[in-house]
Amino acid sequence: MMRSLFCSLLLLVIPSLVFADPIIVAHRGMIQHAPENTMVAFRTCLQLGIGIEVDVRRSSDGHLICVHDSTVNRTSNGRGLVSALTLRQLKQLDVGSWFHPSFGDQRVPTIDEILKEAAKHRHRRVLIALDLKAADVEADCVQLAKKHGVLSRVLFIGSTITSAGVRSKLYAADAKASIATVAHNHDEFLKAVKEPRSNWVYFRYLPSADELLKVHSSGRRAFIAGKTVAGRQSKNWRLTARIEMDAVLTDFPLELAKQLRTAQSRYRAQDRAAETKGTTKMDQQFQEIAERYLDESMRHSPVGATATGDHRFDNVIDQVSEEARAAERKMINGLLKSLADITRGQLSRDNQVDFLVLQRALEKQLWQLDTLKEWQWNPLVYTRLAGGSVYNLMARDYAPVAERLKSAAERMQQLPRLYAQVRETLNPKLVPPVHAQTAAKQHRGVLSIIDNMIRPKMDEVDEALRKELTAAIEVATKAVEEHQQWIDAELLPSAAGDFRLGPRMYDQKLEHTLGTPLSRQQIRDLAERELKRVRAEMYEIARPYYAKQNPSEQLPDNPSDELQQKVIEAVLEIASTDIPASDQVVATVIESMKTTTDFVKERDLVTVPPDPLEIIEMPEFQRGVSFAYCDSPGPLEVGQKTFYAVAPLPENWTQEQATSFLREYNIRSIHNLTIHEAMPGHFLQLAHSNRHPSQLRAVLWSGTFVEGWACYTEQVMSDAGFLDGDPLMRLVMLKWYLRSIANSIMDQAIHVDGMRRADAMKLMMEDTFQEEREASAKWVRAQLTSTQLSTYFVGLHEHFSIREAAKKEWGDEFTLKRYHDAVISFGSPPPQFVRALLLGEAIE
Repeated sequence: MMRSLFCSLLLLVIPSLVFADPIIVAHRGMIQHAPENTMVAFRTCLQLGIGIEVDVRRSSDGHLICVHDSTVNRTSNGRGLVSALTLRQLKQLDVGSWFHPSFGDQRVPTIDEILKEAAKHRHRRVLIALDLKAADVEADCVQLAKKHGVLSRVLFIGSTITSAGVRSKLYAADAKASIATVAHNHDEFLKAVKEPRSNWVYFRYLPSADELLKVHSSGRRAFIAGKTVAGRQSKNWRLTARIEMDAVLTDFPLELAKQLRTAQSRYRAQDRAAETKGTTKMDQQFQEIAERYLDESMRHSPVGATATGDHRFDNVIDQVSEEARAAERKMINGLLKSLADITRGQLSRDNQVDFLVLQRALEKQLWQLDTLKEWQWNPLVYTRLAGGSVYNLMARDYAPVAERLKSAAERMQQLPRLYAQVRETLNPKLVPPVHAQTAAKQHRGVLSIIDNMIRPKMDEVDEALRKELTAAIEVATKAVEEHQQWIDAELLPSAAGDFRLGPRMYDQKLEHTLGTPLSRQQIRDLAERELKRVRAEMYEIARPYYAKQNPSEQLPDNPSDELQQKVIEAVLEIASTDIPASDQVVATVIESMKTTTDFVKERDLVTVPPDPLEIIEMPEFQRGVSFAYCDSPGPLEVGQKTFYAVAPLPENWTQEQATSFLREYNIRSIHNLTIHEAMPGHFLQLAHSNRHPSQLRAVLWSGTFVEGWACYTEQVMSDAGFLDGDPLMRLVMLKWYLRSIANSIMDQAIHVDGMRRADAMKLMMEDTFQEEREASAKWVRAQLTSTQLSTYFVGLHEHFSIREAAKKEWGDEFTLKRYHDAVISFGSPPPQFVRALLLGEAIE
């Protein structure tokens, strides 16, 4: 399987005559993530709106091809001069496996192929820098650029461009060609800015603001490359933006994009608003409030900021004292007061959505602080905070390892303070026993993060930092062990709270969680109707299999409940015997990822982003709630991986328990899990979501929309004939749908109606055919959480409702891909807002 490459990036819009953010140009493609000068690297850049630098040479039979060196020795499995090989010989070379075996299908691209690909991305205003490595290629390059209609986006650079003769040939080929003159120092700059046959200055040093002013005053534009900007040089990158450099060539385009994105978020948001209505003073006033929220909320939650992708506070752990809660309350009330001054109807449609998203988020945050008061009875909040404080620093390579380890050392030194505040804050008598028991298990995993993620990296840094880390680990270890003793000796014996919310609190939380007009009773009625309908469909699928095994039995169209149960269980048994080995679950998930991705692309169901995904073993401190989850990079991150985390089977399980679990997660179930968590579920949708320019909407995403999409895609894949339309796969998918239905029924039945474990287990194991291990784990999860389990079914219902409305509105122009690409293009706001934006309905 070709390894996908990158994560979320705000697509850059570069006005043609406005000197704002520099255009980003990727040196030979994304060389940190893919083999240089290959189509996969170039195509990914173009999809993300990043420019490309392309090395131009000529084969022995006259074709223009892309290879950097004069020989093929370094970047292929062949040897020899590029100029001595024919195109056919070059095309036989493997130019990807040297980077990674998964790129073994990559071949030497022609300039014609590259420019043809660039022409497909006309909506991306990217720069194509052709680095002329060979002589006498000027006219052919110009003609190919004109052939594909991209001449206006091509800039001619390279070592040969220093020749006045080369510049003259380019100019003669077409006077509209963008031609650079190289300047290695100020003296060369003075000549370049007067060169009659060029309209760009190609800086190989960091120029001054005065020099850039002279470039622009002469009607030229400025391009920079070389050692001052090629690496992760944030200071120099900031300077290029400040002096209004037009384009920057770098080895780290995603990191540069992140820096520019943070600095220019206000302008992008205003541009987005202008597309729909035109920026107004009210829009600008709202954007200032939104930016204030993003800044202040990150300051109040440094660990959350790290997870989100804001790394200003990576060396700080949250304060959880009463003073901190008072400060948070003051922040929320101040922002709500500012929002009250906004006339929502005067905002652009996008900002109307963001206004409501922010307003409701603040109201929810205040309700959690003053009404739900989870801070005083849920120890899991703090277990995840302690574990996440280190894990989020080390899980992704967003910065050099030394920088991240330095932050980790400082955070580990703060763990004693955090734990002291936690012990002061938690009221053991209010803590439900199940929460205390789960916290006791999870908290032990904090030390495993240090052992598995910090210690192995210590040899990569200097001695001073190693000493700092050693001291910090000693402090952290002692703090974790002392807190574990407190949990075991004081919290567990004293925990006496009720995990059930009760009807008033549950209904309030349900409204905050779902963001939908559906009431608790409406959800219950809809779920119970669907439970009957889906079981009837499962019976129809199972009937032929059962009849083949039991030819003498009568199988009526309207069976009794007992017969329906027996037939469905018998045929699910067939599927449940196809299980992975207990030590091959992760390997099976990896293979499933390939299968699902290939099918989505083959059926062209939705655009597949080129973002990176890694399947990992779930960290210990996050186990005990679910078997798998999708951990996407924070919405403010650029170029980081998504983790599809899978929990290993607990070592203390009996063989009977392990078998029960594997029967639930049989091969077909693992396919359905992968569809939900990754392709085309969470991974794909969140990758699209993070491309939306609203940072506010990215941070305050709707669980109903996100979980609903993942459940919706399970049915989309089945309807499209996944696994060649295998009826057993359809049956397993419907079993998963029953799980979502049961989740929504059980969620409210437990917290409002007092449902007991025996009744919950019957609903799961009999009515919805779940195995004992899955049902037992879900019972624990339902106690630990509330209302979240309803997001799956409600979100799925909302997604199908939006699709039906779009089909009616679009008529013959409706296609699944058009619909899917559109519906996930708005970020992840509540479904009702997506519907309004998609169909032009009122935003309420």
